[in-house]
Amino acid sequence: MGSIGSSSPPHVVIFPYMAQGHTIPLTDLSKALAQRSLKVTIITTPANAPFILSKTSIHPTISLSIIPFPKVSELPEGCENVNHLPSPDLILPFLHAIKQLQQAFEDVLKEMYTQMEEIALGLENAGQPFIWVVRSRTWIPPVGWEERVKDRGLDQQLGLSMGVPLLGWPMGTEQGLNARYVAMGLKAGLMVLQEQDKFDAKDDPMAVQHNVICDVVKELMQGDQGRKARERAQEFGIKARQAVEKGGSSDKKLDELIESLTPRQNNSRTI
Repeated sequence: MGSIGSSSPPHVVIFPYMAQGHTIPLTDLSKALAQRSLKVTIITTPANAPFILSKTSIHPTISLSIIPFPKVSELPEGCENVNHLPSPDLILPFLHAIKQLQQAFEDVLKEMYTQMEEIALGLENAGQPFIWVVRSRTWIPPVGWEERVKDRGLDQQLGLSMGVPLLGWPMGTEQGLNARYVAMGLKAGLMVLQEQDKFDAKDDPMAVQHNVICDVVKELMQGDQGRKARERAQEFGIKARQAVEKGGSSDKKLDELIESLTPRQNNSRTI
């Protein structure tokens, strides 16, 4: 954040990590702050700016500060977001470009094609409706797979805030902790069991077989543990919706955050 004086409202500066899973919630936070008359500046890069603008352009107190994306020879022009990468092989140069290299991502991508086929077969054998977003432009599903599963797609928002249980499959960084928290702490989901339950950069990840994926999807949607997880997820969905309503706990906490950023009269500070 910048300098805050007694006559100025708080000015919040947000720099989202260049992946949609980070950008979308921080964009939502920016809009919530703007609706409370705060000035928000979002720092981003040229290729990420259009998406953020499409979500924030109606808010006059939100502005963008665009900085150049580092040039890396292996990356095509305009690849400035994880979602922009045309091939999983380019994840390593991308991480080098943003100076946040995570070996776990590279290890996972080495097994990506094998794992994707196992996912496809596991989802098919489970017989449950699903959404699966495939970013690869070169991977081809098993012969006849798309025809066999074409009537089992879902088109809706998924997640605990919608009362939907989660199937945790951590790939690296903080995802392992998040998955355990959902499955073991909140008890609102299940975890995909892996042969090695660790994320050591020296170890290659083991591809999860399609029968394991099939079994855990069936358990989540039909089994006793899944029933308990679904019930807990519905409870959290109700609480989440209540929290963001006017006067809800999240609504109040956001007001408290804004108040803490607002200086008292005749006082100036830098945050």
